[in-house]
Order: sequence, then structure tokens, then C-alpha cells
Amino acid sequence: MATKKKTKVVVNSNGRNIDHTVDAAESGKAPLKIKVGKGAKYLLKGEDGFAPENVTLTRVGEDLHVTLEGETSPSLVLEGYYAQSEPVGLYGVAEDGQLYAYTGTDATSEVFSLAEGQSTAVALGGDSLGSGVPYMAGAEAGAGNDFLGGLFPLLITGGLAALGMGLIAASSGSDGDPGFVGPVAPEPQPPGKPGFDSLSAYDDVGKVQGPIPHNGKTDDKRPDFSGTGATPGNTITIYDGGKEIGKVVVDGNGNWSLTPSKDLGEGKHSITITESDAGGREGLPSDPLVFEVDTKAPPAPGWNGQGIGDVIDNVGSVTGSVPPGGATDDQRPEFKGEGTPGHTINVYDDETLLGSVQVGEDGTWTFTPPTDMKEGDHSITITETDTAGNESQPSKPFEFDVDLSAPTRPEVGGAIDNVGEITGEILPGGVTDDRQPELHGKGEPGGTIVIEDNGTEIGTVDVDEDGNWSFIPPEALDEGEHSIVIVERDPAGNESKPSDPFDFVVDITPPDASKLAITGVADDVGAIKGHIASGGTTDDSHPVVSGTGTAGDTIIVSVKDITGEREIGRATVDAEGNWSLQVDKALLSGPNEFTAVEMDPAGNKTEPSAPYDVTVDLATPPAPVIQNVQDDVGPRTGMLQKGELTDDAQPTIIGTAQAGATVKVYDGTALLGQVVADATGKWSLTPETALADGRHDITATATNTVGQTSAPSRAVRVQPCREPSEQARRA
Repeated sequence: MATKKKTKVVVNSNGRNIDHTVDAAESGKAPLKIKVGKGAKYLLKGEDGFAPENVTLTRVGEDLHVTLEGETSPSLVLEGYYAQSEPVGLYGVAEDGQLYAYTGTDATSEVFSLAEGQSTAVALGGDSLGSGVPYMAGAEAGAGNDFLGGLFPLLITGGLAALGMGLIAASSGSDGDPGFVGPVAPEPQPPGKPGFDSLSAYDDVGKVQGPIPHNGKTDDKRPDFSGTGATPGNTITIYDGGKEIGKVVVDGNGNWSLTPSKDLGEGKHSITITESDAGGREGLPSDPLVFEVDTKAPPAPGWNGQGIGDVIDNVGSVTGSVPPGGATDDQRPEFKGEGTPGHTINVYDDETLLGSVQVGEDGTWTFTPPTDMKEGDHSITITETDTAGNESQPSKPFEFDVDLSAPTRPEVGGAIDNVGEITGEILPGGVTDDRQPELHGKGEPGGTIVIEDNGTEIGTVDVDEDGNWSFIPPEALDEGEHSIVIVERDPAGNESKPSDPFDFVVDITPPDASKLAITGVADDVGAIKGHIASGGTTDDSHPVVSGTGTAGDTIIVSVKDITGEREIGRATVDAEGNWSLQVDKALLSGPNEFTAVEMDPAGNKTEPSAPYDVTVDLATPPAPVIQNVQDDVGPRTGMLQKGELTDDAQPTIIGTAQAGATVKVYDGTALLGQVVADATGKWSLTPETALADGRHDITATATNTVGQTSAPSRAVRVQPCREPSEQARRA
């Protein structure tokens, strides 16, 4: 079976030769594709170093398809051939050893002017461009020779200067030609897009240092940028928002680093990098690393600079809040305060940093010193450090005295409830819903604390080197009363006297929901006061809500209005089982639905009570209108005209007002009577007492169902005159 001949494309670019093998189209393989590059030169050669004499060229889009002699389909595609600004010629070495250009056998079909889908046959022809032997020898010399470099002046000499690139084709029967150097090299491409891991930024300024995360903050105006995995010798260009801020050459290990020569501005920055090869080809930009430069320190923490909100004593017989200037036997009191979520609170004792804590999402923080505070006076201040590392000025100091009077026997310092809504220290004799509370206390370092509950040992724990111990029961405590007593045993087995008992009650039963109810809402505003039944209306936006429950429990009252549901306050049930709460924050106009939840001292809760609905109406009704005054006495009756006298000392006054409102009619300041406007807003009133002869200015006001009273109406003048003459009536 005959061996199919193969063609090698030798590409000369930047002084380097690269061989590509073109498989015969009949082999079933896809044609070799080469992108036409600016300034590159091409040579096709075979085993004998000569090019085929006949080649067919076809234009397909911007590409040139090359079909070799004896084949029916293209074996080679020159991509972007027709995208070049100057014609690209085809060349070969003929059997006479001379270099020729391929020219069209049909003089009317020039290669560079072919239309879409048009083909033309070409063959070596025209004038010789010189001896082809150097090119054949150069090709065989391998990738180190720039044998095509001399082609360019030959093309000029041969009158082909317009052909900015050359391609020369030949056939070869063997892949073992000494001119084929190494694997097929691809057309030179720019470096690829750097991966996200190939770009990082490092903050080495201020309190917070280290890697700057994506979308993070930094107070370093000149962070160190670095990356790995790049090609040694290539150039990394760094951009900030598309503007170049620096360049650096990749070292021999593929690493690079750069610090900007100028400060980055305050605010957001979007950093990208590109990688460029030695030929100046720049790759695509990396994904951006976005961060914010923030060098503005936050304000001093706390209200008016008073950063410490509370200091809690958790040790000894006296626990709870330590007042400013007070004393404590707790060497590790619990400090509390408020700050900006995500910021760091730094706690100082005089000028010594005790530690740091992050502000929670709710804007609060709690800090317990990691080591005992020394006996004596202490002045605690805090600073707040934002996520960029900017530290505020110190807060105002919170001063107190640590006074240690160590007991001669171990003590149960307390128990911590970590379950439910009510957590924290359990007071002696208190209640908890935590069946495994954390017991803690003090003893002699190195000793062993034996813990008993109601006389039964439930475990042991060692006292640490600071004299502290803590213990969580391995099994849940039963519901009911518990009395914790401890003794300390030294390494020799000697035991101390028992400590004073620490008593508490485990309560996991919710309160009796049958006793919980909202029994009333009281109005204390306006003309109408007193009890408001469920479903009623009030003009009091701060009413008193009352009800019943279990003595000693806490009632949590909520209201649901047009904005949603919210807690409005808490009250304690008294010894008689009653409670009341005045609404502190004004209720909104419209429907308000009150519910209550009962919580016992352990933190157990009932389901919400039945709702109690009240509508708040704060709108003042409009002033009523006196439309007419009607004379119902004597020979002449009917509606009085303006200024007309009347012989009716008790005329009927007619008008309109808000439907359902109580209309009060006045003669000056004297009340003549009141009447309720009907469903259409109409009303009328006849004075029970006769008006004296003379002028009377009649006005009216309207009071709605919740007691809101309008402004007076416009006055209507009535002039009774009981003289019998018609002339007197008209006077």
C-alpha cells in the first residue's frame, strides 16, 4: 500500500521556525488550521524539499482553503487570510531549485480578490525570486534558523513588496525529515486570562493587617499586590478601574508582586491584571478584585463617648450591675455596650489592652477579660476599630474598684442559663429552664471540686491555675428544686468544709394559659373616658391595657396594626393575679389588635392570648353647619330669612354634621341642648327654654363617638319678638 505523502508548513515568526504537518484530506482528519499572523512567513515543503506544482485555492468567509495536488478537499485552512490589510502570497521551491510564487493559471482570478465561495487554480510561475536551496537547507536546519528571514528582501526585489507575508508549499513522504523540530507548535497567541487566585492584595498598615478579601475594606493606601502561576518573563499590568497603575515582570518561579507608587484614593477600587508575553501580546483581564480604601476612623464608641454600657458582677454573694465608682469582687466582670455591627471593640484597663470582641449583628457586644483584673482601682475605656483597621478615639472611662476577699472554703459562684429567652446568671433561689446549667466558682488551684446536688454526687472538676472552675452536668437535671453544695479535695485527698448551698429551681413547664387574658383597655383622654370594650373605638393613643395571669409572671403585650406586629411593653402579674400596662409609644390610627404572652421567671412561655381589638380614632370631626331656623308659632311660620324677626321664642334649629356625632347647640356660651346627627348627618333641635326677645347668636359643635369635639359652627342670629303687629315682625 502506497504511503500517503504529507506536507509540512514551516512558519517563520520573530526569527523562529516552527514545522506543522498537514495530513492528507483523504485521511479523514480535519484540515490543519493556521491563523495568518502579521509579519510571519510560510514555507510548504516535502521529503524532497520541493513544493507541489498545482494547488487549488477557495475563499470561505475570511479564510483561504488550500487543496493540494491530487486531493478533492482542503488539507490546510489559512484563517483570517482575507482580514489582512495587505495581500498574502503563496510560494514554493520548484524542481529547478529556484524560489517561485504561486500564480493563477487564469490571469483574471487573483487570489486576494476572490469572491465568497470562488476558487482558482494556482501553480508555481513567474520570475524566479532567487535560489531556493538556502530555504530548503534552512528548513532542514531546524527551528533555530531564520532561513525565511531573507525572503522579505527577495520579495521586494521580485516586485512582490505588496505581499506582506509568504506561504510556500511542498510535499514530503516522511515525518522523519531532519528539518521537523519537536511537536507542532501553535500559532503564537496572547497569554490566557489570569485566574482569580492569581491576584491577591495584602494590607500591612494599621491595626488590621493581612489579605484583603474581595469586597473587603483596607486602610492601606498602597496595598501589596501579588500573584502566582504566571509565565516567567511575562509582564503583569495592574489596572484600577481600567487605569494602569503599574507593571511588573514575572520571576523565574512564575511569581510577581508590586506595591503602587502612588496612594490609592479613598473609596471603592476594582483591580484587574493582564499578562503580556515578550512579543507584547496582552491577554484578557482577570476578574476584578474589589475592595474599599477607608482611612476614616469611626467616632468614639458609646453614647456621648460613654462606651461601657454596663459592668456585671458574676461572682460572690452580691452580683449584678456595678455602678460607676462602685466596687466588685469579680476579677473578670462582664462588660457590655453598643457599637457598629462587624466592628471590633478594644477594651483597655488604663493603657493596657485587656482584649477585643466583635460587635454582633444586633449592634451589641459583651466582653469578659481573659485574665483576672488586679485588686485595686480600674479605669476602663474602649475604642472601636472598623473593618479597614481604623481605630477611634477612646471612650470616656468607666471607673470601679476590684476588692478581693477570698473565702476560706470553695464557693459556688453561680450557674449560667444558656437556654430559652431568659439567659445569663441564675440568681440564688431563682428559676431556670436550662436542665444543664453551667455551674462555676472558685477554689484553690490544683484542687478537685466534688459537686453534689441534693446530697448526690453528680461529677467532679479540677480548679484551674487561676482558681476558677466550671461544670456542666453530664445528664439533664430533673424538674424541681436543686441545692448545689461543693467540697474541694486536694491532691492528697483532704477535703474542705462544704460550701454554702446554691439553690435554684428547674422549671420547664409553661405558665397556666387559662389564667392569661386581656380584660380591658382604658381611655383616659378627651371627653369620653373609661373602659373600651373589645371592638370599640378610642381617641387615646396611649391607653392602659390590663388583664389577668399567674402571680409573679411577666406579661409581654404586643399590638398588630397596619405596619405589622410589635411588642409594646411588659408587665409583672401582681399577687392578686392582675396586671396593667400603659402603652408608651403612641398607637397608630386605625385598627389595633392586642395580644399577650405570659412568661414565667424561668423563661417558659404560653401561646398568645385571645386578641382584644380597639380602633384608634384621632381625627377631629368637621364643624357642623346650621342651615336654617324654623318659626313654628303664629300666623306666619316657616324658615326665617336672614335678619327676619320671629314670634317663636323656641324656634327649631336645623343643620348637618358628621353622621352619629353629638351636636351641641349654644346661645352664646349657654347650652340650649344637644342632639345626635342621623345616619345622613341631619339634625334638628328645638330649645327647651324660650329665648328672650332680642338678638341671639346661635352656634353648634359636633362631638364624635370617641369624644373628639369640632370647632364651633358659624353663628346664626335669631331675634325673637313677640309683638303682634306684622310691622313689628318686619322691623
